[in-house]
Amino acid sequence: MVDQATAKYLHDNIGQVLAKAMSDMAVQQPTDAVDFVSKWLKTYADQEELRKVREEEEAQVRRDREITQSNEAEKAARREQKVSSKQEIESKFQALLDELNDDSTKFRSSGDNNHWKALVDVVKQYMGAQSVYLGILDEEGLQDVEGPLIRYTHDNVSAGAPSMLDKVLTKMRDAETQNLTYGALTESIPDEELAAKFIWKPAPPPQAPVPEGEEAPPPPEGPKYLPVNVPCVTDVPIMHYFEMPRLGAYLATPLVYQSYHTQDAFNEAKKFEEEKAEAARVAREKQEEREAQIKEAQEKGLEEPTFEEEEPVPEKVMELPGTTTKMVLCMDTLGTNSLFEESKYPKIMQLCDACAGCKARTEVIEVDAQALFHIGTERRAAAEDPESGLPKMRQDATEFPTVAEAKAQREAELNGMDLEPEKRQQYDDLLAKKLAFMSARAVVGFYKEHINNWYRSCFTVQPEILSALAAIFFLAGYKKEEVYPERKAVLKWNKFQALFEEMAGSTERAFEAFEKVDLEVGRKGLTTEQKLTAVQALVPGDLNEEKAKEIDPAFEVLWTFLTTAVDYRASVLAQYKADYEARKKQAEEQDPPVAFEEPELSTLDDDYDA
Repeated sequence: MVDQATAKYLHDNIGQVLAKAMSDMAVQQPTDAVDFVSKWLKTYADQEELRKVREEEEAQVRRDREITQSNEAEKAARREQKVSSKQEIESKFQALLDELNDDSTKFRSSGDNNHWKALVDVVKQYMGAQSVYLGILDEEGLQDVEGPLIRYTHDNVSAGAPSMLDKVLTKMRDAETQNLTYGALTESIPDEELAAKFIWKPAPPPQAPVPEGEEAPPPPEGPKYLPVNVPCVTDVPIMHYFEMPRLGAYLATPLVYQSYHTQDAFNEAKKFEEEKAEAARVAREKQEEREAQIKEAQEKGLEEPTFEEEEPVPEKVMELPGTTTKMVLCMDTLGTNSLFEESKYPKIMQLCDACAGCKARTEVIEVDAQALFHIGTERRAAAEDPESGLPKMRQDATEFPTVAEAKAQREAELNGMDLEPEKRQQYDDLLAKKLAFMSARAVVGFYKEHINNWYRSCFTVQPEILSALAAIFFLAGYKKEEVYPERKAVLKWNKFQALFEEMAGSTERAFEAFEKVDLEVGRKGLTTEQKLTAVQALVPGDLNEEKAKEIDPAFEVLWTFLTTAVDYRASVLAQYKADYEARKKQAEEQDPPVAFEEPELSTLDDDYDA
């Protein structure tokens, strides 16, 4: 007798099969029952095995179908995503193109959202480039590289690719060979030279059919500047590499515009606005005179006068002289051995032209705004107001606590000395210069809001202003590398704007530095540029207070600060040296002579070592 667990095992695993076999055997009642059962079980086992194989095959078919469907769905999703991504890239490209072509758009040259950055970012996506970098033709050159050269101002490079912002491209590869990129900045290259210089020229637009018997019109003039296109850079021996050669394509597209950030353009804009204001004044006075005549006639009961109708004077259009600024938008696929889509080249040229046009339009508006600010009759009148303008500020400065305290303290010291009249006069003159400097320094602080408005309104200034500002910043302790543009030996206005705007757009550091200027004997650690002789060399000799005021009241304030500072510094050094030499002479003339043990002047102040 079997136990319950064994019975359950037999029932679950073989019971139903044996029951089926017994049922069939009962029906057929074979002679050899054992042989029947054995054959029946073998047949059953073979059928079960076939069923399992069939089920596995069907399951595999279902799995294969599911995988195929999944793969197709992924491919479709990728295709859809690629189409969507392509549409998004083209949409961004078109949006930037439309924005730059909009006459109301003001070109943004700086800041995180500037148009130069937008240009390289959008073009990198649109062209599928590895790197895109924007360069400007610099005729001046750098301190360590002779011009002309191209220096790169903005870039967007793929991971692992070198930044271009510290690179420059000289015009000549060697004594006889010009670097290819300069072809994009060369105007109107003859057709026969295009191939040798790898210049890409778009196909001319289709012409309307010419009626029989008529002469065909001349073909339309194409772009003056054309891209440089190198499909495979390693096929071109004269190609310039900043690093090791790699397979890929190269495209350099010109971006050339007329710049109006010049003194010539500013002077012309000022003349235009002055003439426009004068014409408006004359017309206004004429209208007022006519209205007065009509009023007088009405009051006297007389017939009102009539006036001849005048033809409207056409409004003059401001035309400014420009200077050509040449930039080049470069891109490559180095390391990928892939080509650019040539069909996209015309769109890249359109975008560069739109960028150039927007930049030029913006500069015209900016220079005109500077001219209007400069004219600023009401603003200049406010500066001269004796109750609230600069005269009042200058008066207040003489009573400023630090100025008044310095005056009282020094006068007390002088009164306590037994001085000859001549010596006392020298010290009084020196004190007057010190107080003039301290007052001028205080006025800079009072007037700093107006100084902010002035420099922010300017897009171009005279070289004399640059020199004067450099002298001021050097006096205030700034170093050459802070005042001059990187690798440049020429002062630039945008550098001074950046100095004023440093620390997140605040001018606090600059004014704080001005307020802390100490010109007493004892200045040590001065650089060559910070020494008095260098500062004096920067002070423009043909500028004076009247000319400084004509430039702008804000600049007049800075000019007064500079001239009083230089005057006092030179005087205090001279007076200290005269007193020093007098004491030395007195010691030498004693009988017997007394050793003069004071340290050399050059150990006390670096300006004595100039």
